[in-house]
This record gives sequence, C-alpha cells and structure tokens, in this order.
Amino acid sequence: MPTLFDSLLSLRHGQTMRVLGGAGNRFALQRLTAAKKPFCVDISSKMGFGATLSNAVVLLDHFQTLAGFRGVCSSNPLYSDRGASQNILELYFDGVTARQEGSCAIVNFRNPYDISLRRLGRSLTIERAHELFNLHFRIKPEFIEEARVFHSENLGNAIGVHFRGSDKRFEATAVDWNDLTKIVDKCLDFTASDHVFTATDESGFMNHMLQRYGSRVKAIDCQYLSKEGVGAHFVGGGAFEKGREALLTILLLSMCKLCVRGVSHLSAWAKILNPTLPIIMIGRPFEIEFPEREIMETSVDSASGLMRLV
Repeated sequence: MPTLFDSLLSLRHGQTMRVLGGAGNRFALQRLTAAKKPFCVDISSKMGFGATLSNAVVLLDHFQTLAGFRGVCSSNPLYSDRGASQNILELYFDGVTARQEGSCAIVNFRNPYDISLRRLGRSLTIERAHELFNLHFRIKPEFIEEARVFHSENLGNAIGVHFRGSDKRFEATAVDWNDLTKIVDKCLDFTASDHVFTATDESGFMNHMLQRYGSRVKAIDCQYLSKEGVGAHFVGGGAFEKGREALLTILLLSMCKLCVRGVSHLSAWAKILNPTLPIIMIGRPFEIEFPEREIMETSVDSASGLMRLV
C-alpha cells in the first residue's frame, strides 16, 4: 500500500520524531562516556546497504578519539537471513567489530539523533571515509572476485549509471530519465566507452536504458527491485542475497570509467571505495550532508570537464 508506506516513512524521517525518540539513547550514551565504560554502537535500523556503510564510517569518525568506543556493528535485519540476531557486517566483510554483549555495552543507533543533537559527519571527507573503511573492514574475497570476473567479461571501459527510484523521492529531487540519458550520450561520445553498466531498483528505468542503448547496456541479474514505490530492500525475499547484490553493484560502479548517478548512498560508496572515480551528479538531496556534500562539489558538470577525463 504505497499511500500507507509514504505516510509511515514520512513520519519516520520527521525531525521531531527522531529527536524525541533518541532522547533515551543520548542520555544512556552520556552516562556510558562519563563513566568511561566500553561500548559498541549497533546500527540497528532497517536502512539501505549503502546507508548502513555510510553510518558506520560516520560513527567511526565521530567516536574515534573516545577511549571507551570499541567499534560498530549492525543488526539491521534487512540483510541477514537470521534477522537481528546477527551482525550483518560479518557476512560481507572481514575484520569487523564483533557484537560484544557482556564485554561492553551496546548502544543502538537508528538515526544520528540517537547519538547527538549536533549533526554528525560535518567534517568527514570522502578520502577520510575511504581510510576509515579500509582500516576497519575488508571486503570478503569472494565478492571482490565475483565483481572482477563480471567486469573483465562484460564491462571493459564501461561508464556506470545508477538510478535510485522508489522511496528516494522523500530525500531528493526527481530525476528526469531523458535528461539523464542526454548526459550518458555525452559521456559515451567523450570517453569512447563501449558499454553502459546500469544499476537501478526500477524495472521501468532499465527498460528505458535498454530501448535507448540496446546491447551496450550491461547489468547484473538482480532478483530484487522496488515494487509500487517501496524500496527494493523492503521487498520480501532472501536477505543475504539483497546484500550481495548491493555490494556487487557498489564494486562494479567503482570499477567504471566514470559514474552518472542520482542521490543514493549505494552509488556514493562507489566513490568512497574509489575516490578517484569521476562522478556526474544528477538531482539534488533535500539535506546536503555526508557523503553527497563533497560529491556534489566535485561533480563533473560540463563538456570541458568530460574532455579532461580522456
């Protein structure tokens, strides 16, 4: 029921509700830090895969100098077939923080207001996020190998395109598909790329790209797409497989010659994994914060900018 989903999502994202809902968590965190007790922050909210990673590095940056901080974990149930009983980060990455019940306190994180009334990540850069991620996480070899094989067999010097539809309408301006493909046309002209790696949660957008570019479009065979305006990560199905598809998409976008993208934590992580990846930004977030702030500032936005890529 899209109307009900929209209402619930709007309520969830409302600042007043988040501030009030986080009061108890902020108080508990203050008591822990004042007592200098060890704690781990658990990203427990149902959020997208990219958003989970973004919040992980924001929290690592925010607490990095605090003696009691032991790291981050995530019981986000959307990406584990065992639900909230498992740290999902352990499924996709090596070297991650274990959930340390008993050895330290667990602080639940659903949104930044659970931690502070001040905005988190204000000074966090793409380069620093890249460093923090590599310091605390290692992508499991099987995912890297899967992306490497797909890239070598299908992409070559492809440009990447990422369009995130569905519930993104609550967070960013709408992207006109024809405007996006006009930019893709210019990218193909200037870069002499053979293929367009297309990642999207919208079957309609994929069909639009196929009609325009035909066999030049390359994509992974995703089982999970948005449905009636509901994000793909909220659609029922195999939780681990959703995470695998998300991580593979991030890796493949990071391997492209450049990336044309709308607002999304998922494709932002292609830039965080590969800070030298040129980005052409389409659309604008309603709240400009990490990681979109710096990506927007450095976005290639002209023909002359494209020419410098070749």
